[in-house]
Amino acid sequence: MEKWYVIQTRVNDEEKLVELINKMVPKEEGLYQECFVPRYENVWRLKGFNLILVECMFRGYVFVITEHPEELFIRLKSVPKLSKILGEVSDDGGREFIPLSDEEQTFMENILDPSDYVVHRSLVHRNAQGRIDMAKGPLVNYVDKIVKVDNSHRRIFVELELFGKVRRIKFCFMTDDDCRIENKELPEWEKPEFCYQPGDIIKIDSEAYLDQEFEIKKIDEKKRTVTVEVDMFGNAIEMIVDADHIIKIE
Repeated sequence: MEKWYVIQTRVNDEEKLVELINKMVPKEEGLYQECFVPRYENVWRLKGFNLILVECMFRGYVFVITEHPEELFIRLKSVPKLSKILGEVSDDGGREFIPLSDEEQTFMENILDPSDYVVHRSLVHRNAQGRIDMAKGPLVNYVDKIVKVDNSHRRIFVELELFGKVRRIKFCFMTDDDCRIENKELPEWEKPEFCYQPGDIIKIDSEAYLDQEFEIKKIDEKKRTVTVEVDMFGNAIEMIVDADHIIKIE
């Protein structure tokens, strides 16, 4: 089974290490499928336009995909120029040829384009409140992990555990306006599934009601609305709420 491994190296020496491994242990020998440095598209905004720079995603890490980790490790250790980098124990006591967990490997496979191992920009959709609720591209499975959005520089940060600690991972994104400016095809967005039923307990995405919980009394799936009761001067008044304004309580 192909597993992903990381080799720790000096910051800014990542590409040099990849070149060295490819030279000293050619891929044609069959000990690994790929050796690469994950990169991502970083956005810099200038006068309303997006400048795209492809940069190293994880400083100090080189990735290797292999079905033969033991044989590859021994082969790399036999190369004098690599033996120090691949010492079995690093200065902090950790191994320097480290397999990714299944969850980490799935994450990397989800976000990297296999043709170039770059995390390309994601297309994002905003709901009626301006919050990002859907995405296309690398971010598609991680919208619920967003902890920060930098709209002016088209950057999103998600938080998850990776390589043994909780990290903030930066994704860059595009909006519909960016697609128009860059003459890219506008995406078609499917509305989220309407999955509400009478009796469900929800919150309403409004400052006036955000601290309250409501029970759904009626639904209108065609109009994508629900009806709840709110207290108005001691009387229960029906209020219709659009699905885009609902926060469902799990």
